[in-house]
Amino acid sequence: MEDLREDRPVDLVAALARARSPEPPGPDTPAGQAVRAWPGPPRPLAQASPTGLDLGMLLRLSLAAADDTGRLRPVSSAGALHPVDTQLVVGAGCSLPPGRYGYDPLRHRVHRLGPQPEGTPPGVTAELSVTARRTSSHYGHRAWPLLLLDTGHAAAALFLAARALGTDEPEVRLDGLTETPLATVHIPPPGERSPAPPDAGTRVPPPDDGTRVPCLDDGAGVPHPDAGARILHRDAGTRVPHPDGGARVPHPDGGIGIPGLDGGTGVPRLEGGTGVPRLEGGTRVPRPDGGARVPHPDAGARVPGLDGGTGVPRPDGGARVPHPDAGARVPGLEGGTRVPRPDAGARAPRPDGGTPVPDSQAGVGPPTPAELLARRSTPPPMPGTPPRDALRAVLTAAAGAGTGDLRWCAAVGPPQPALVALSADGTALRRIAAGEARPTLAVWAAGQAWLADAGAVLLARGCPADADAPHIRRAHLRAGFAVHLAHVTAQRHGLAARPVGSWQQADLGAALGAAPGRDFVVHGLALGTCHADEENTT
Repeated sequence: MEDLREDRPVDLVAALARARSPEPPGPDTPAGQAVRAWPGPPRPLAQASPTGLDLGMLLRLSLAAADDTGRLRPVSSAGALHPVDTQLVVGAGCSLPPGRYGYDPLRHRVHRLGPQPEGTPPGVTAELSVTARRTSSHYGHRAWPLLLLDTGHAAAALFLAARALGTDEPEVRLDGLTETPLATVHIPPPGERSPAPPDAGTRVPPPDDGTRVPCLDDGAGVPHPDAGARILHRDAGTRVPHPDGGARVPHPDGGIGIPGLDGGTGVPRLEGGTGVPRLEGGTRVPRPDGGARVPHPDAGARVPGLDGGTGVPRPDGGARVPHPDAGARVPGLEGGTRVPRPDAGARAPRPDGGTPVPDSQAGVGPPTPAELLARRSTPPPMPGTPPRDALRAVLTAAAGAGTGDLRWCAAVGPPQPALVALSADGTALRRIAAGEARPTLAVWAAGQAWLADAGAVLLARGCPADADAPHIRRAHLRAGFAVHLAHVTAQRHGLAARPVGSWQQADLGAALGAAPGRDFVVHGLALGTCHADEENTT
């Protein structure tokens, strides 16, 4: 696995196809240094003036390690390997002299790399790239999606830290057009809106009616991730065959059957070689908690799906659940448009002009520093289905920040297992498929059995098999960004939460009866009402 900074381009299309395949990773390899070896002596981060941007606090709330190993940080990372490297382009109004710096998150120090580029605006621009070796040391060929997701999480951590410090609106670029840096976050000093960056192509014009996106993160709003960025040009791209070519997928535990979407009875292989796992020989699957086993269905039975867009058969033989319009968009920002931030006591208008969201759901302020420092990935298990209002808030936070190439839904557990999504006006949850999906997700998510008993699993879906490299980068960066904001939202609602980034053959669209290779799980967030420590002591 090459480092992105080396002059050896990565075939991202082929890398993603292989990461999605059932091929297991090889043995662990050395991860190398936990921090990039920046040249020059380290410099402390001085405290800012009352009117300046405190870079020390900004980084402490977002990227800095809280322990000597570097694993414990305010930002999520697959395997706590933290591959993201940060360069800071510092302009006027900051606690460091203008210039370019490399950041050391273990020692919370910076290394001056040179002068700032001409035309650098006030504030700081964080340029995010990755050292792929850290992640590939454990995940092998599955590393590339995780590297991109981790970068999106880091961008969101910087964004939330800026909001906690009361800066003007940060500008986040997640357009996927460049390999280095993969993403940038510009943060102006408090009370000073930065000028537009130099024009490098056609840009999405902001609307006249505001600058913020309503987001149920109990915060003051989340911007569209690439607002103000270049309009993306999609090439036709090379079509990539479905990773498994329709072959059967062995269970990670050695050929054990896979529970599935038909009321907990198992997912048979779909017709047409779509790559949905097939159960072999009627093998039963033990529950992760050692409880009852899930029986295998008759061989060759079909997964209940949205056949022809007509709906999902209910397990009890009742009415079908209408399939959502294939062309519909998850409520959120279209084309980089932003929505004004609601005033206190006001009702936040929906982007699609539907029913406004009550102010009690639209957020009461930005996150506090204490909340950001307390953010952690909950260790499993995390049972307990979240309340509908809390789940709707988490879905809205994700959909508001991760629009465009992604759609969002959640698999929920008892008493009514189903896949749910936001209603068209964003004020309620609607069911898009009936039946138990979590055990199948557990197998798709690198065989993490505990996921079968999570209270709910938020899912970002999209990124088809024929996506080109910019599309792949953009979808994964946005998914990481959105899941990080959703994670903080879940924390504010008292939920246990843990991001899930590694997915193999997770063709959710095909499992629901749509065309294969078009609608893969890109990222997930497991949710529950009971934390592991509570579960283990009761």
